[in-house]
Amino acid sequence: MTIGDTLPNGDGTYQLRRSLSVSAEMLSQRHGYTCTVRHVSMDNKLDVTWESQPGPNIALVLGASLTALSAGLLIVVVGVLIWRRQRSREPGCSSATKNEEEMERINAAAGADRDGEGGVEREGMERVSAS
Repeated sequence: MTIGDTLPNGDGTYQLRRSLSVSAEMLSQRHGYTCTVRHVSMDNKLDVTWESQPGPNIALVLGASLTALSAGLLIVVVGVLIWRRQRSREPGCSSATKNEEEMERINAAAGADRDGEGGVEREGMERVSAS
């Protein structure tokens, strides 16, 4: 316990301050404390009770943090999947469209070399056979 000096107030009275330092270990044990004041000008003593408040529950804080992190990650993953799906639906961006264009270019080049001989059409695509 620390006892301060007697100090004058502006209204002609005086004050005396006492303080009690409590360690973190003592606070974790959740003790209750009572300050009792007796003065000649008071008929009764004045008791002020203080109980240490529990700190934040670490499990609750950790659980809330993990939940928020998981929700954020889920939002990012869903956003990327939606973006990729929309991008694949754009004309000229899908691999099937690129493959068809490549086949048409190969067939056109092969047809120009052979003057159209030896081609067999299957399932809407031309197949080039070598002679």
